[in-house]
Amino acid sequence: MRIGIFVETYFPYVSGVSISIESLRDALVQKGHEVYIITLKIEDYNYEEDPYLILLEGHPYPFKKLKSLKLGYTLHYKKNVKELKKYKFDIIHANTEFSVGTIGYQLARSTKVPIVYTYHTLYHTYVHYVANFAISFFKMIIIGRIKSWMKKVDEVIVPSNKVLNIVRDFKVTRDVNVIPTGIKLDRFLNYDVNIIEKNKKIYSLEDKKIMLFTGRLGQEKRIEELIDYFEVLNADFHDLVFLIVGFGAHDGVLKKIVENKGLGKKVIFTGEVSNSEIGNYYRMCDLFVSASNTETQGLTYFEALASNCVLLVKKDPSLEGVIEDGINGFFFENKNTFISKANHILKNDMSLIKAKASEVARNFSTEVFADRIIEVYKKALNNQKKR
Repeated sequence: MRIGIFVETYFPYVSGVSISIESLRDALVQKGHEVYIITLKIEDYNYEEDPYLILLEGHPYPFKKLKSLKLGYTLHYKKNVKELKKYKFDIIHANTEFSVGTIGYQLARSTKVPIVYTYHTLYHTYVHYVANFAISFFKMIIIGRIKSWMKKVDEVIVPSNKVLNIVRDFKVTRDVNVIPTGIKLDRFLNYDVNIIEKNKKIYSLEDKKIMLFTGRLGQEKRIEELIDYFEVLNADFHDLVFLIVGFGAHDGVLKKIVENKGLGKKVIFTGEVSNSEIGNYYRMCDLFVSASNTETQGLTYFEALASNCVLLVKKDPSLEGVIEDGINGFFFENKNTFISKANHILKNDMSLIKAKASEVARNFSTEVFADRIIEVYKKALNNQKKR
């Protein structure tokens, strides 16, 4: 099949969506399909030369906080649809509800090919990036747009049962395919001991216990909560450091919190780390943590599991069937349970937990992911033939 994948942002901007799209594209190509990524050209980004990456002219949104997310829009709908017709896609896969997705939808309908839509992001929980007023109004508009998309496309995909339940809360009754995103397991199963030792020297982490967070530094990730917890743990574990890997709009706020607490030497911000290097950071940690409850699936959790990390994460429906508390990782509900379980992890042998963690991660390979996506593509194509 010749597949057009439409997405608002892509590498070099690192996000759960861009990682998901790259994983899907590479797995589909390995299975013999021809896959194009269609996205916006973002200011100040240097894209690799790639004949299968189609960059559309775009403009940044006029919201300061959105700039860190590298989001934009395009006004050239008719022009882009006309130019994209030459690719003669067999199927279109939209991974955004906004301008690039709209171009994909218009292209699908004008060329009479099916369109599949993946609902990745709980945008109604990200309204603070746009405005600090009329929150309910903006949420209503976003939910209305998502519902509209789900009604008009040929197939809908969501990454977890948590998102399916949210879709049902939106009063969407149509059939929805639940397909967890796959990860490139070899990126996390294979690691370089020399690079790990080098990184430890760079950040002065030799003989330290390491608590790790990886991901975008956004307000919704609740990293300040983790900093508060770390401050308590630090009183008992003087050799413990908190390594925060990633970047984002909340970076400055978090660094100020750390400074005010006098934890500048114990909480380390690495900035952005490339996808090819991130596996080595997971392998350094004694404890992987997250307090987010806005994840649709949480790819960093799968990456941490594949890297034999011990996870201590906020209990969330997105992790049902993935983490079993006390078996392959740990959940916390509040400050007390976090501190209690972190103490247990840091004081005891976690070999069995680590073995079970890497075991469950194998269920989320890119090969399994691509096979399930292909089945949805085939269903959309078969349904179109019946019309």
